[in-house]
Amino acid sequence: MSSPRRPSFAGRPPTMTPEEEAEEERKTMERGRLKRQVRVEKRKIKARSIEVKRIEATTDGDGGVC
Repeated sequence: MSSPRRPSFAGRPPTMTPEEEAEEERKTMERGRLKRQVRVEKRKIKARSIEVKRIEATTDGDGGVC
């Protein structure tokens, strides 16, 4: 019964209870989800700023379209 399902990685205790392993997995997934969310937000902000620049470029000084 001492055969682990996955090899133990450095920095992680070799004997983790299923609860600890589930908690670790949940934390990892949460971290990945947050990173993805940040990337999406950055992309949205970038797209919005490009759109604003495009609108500014197609209008003359008084707000009318060229």
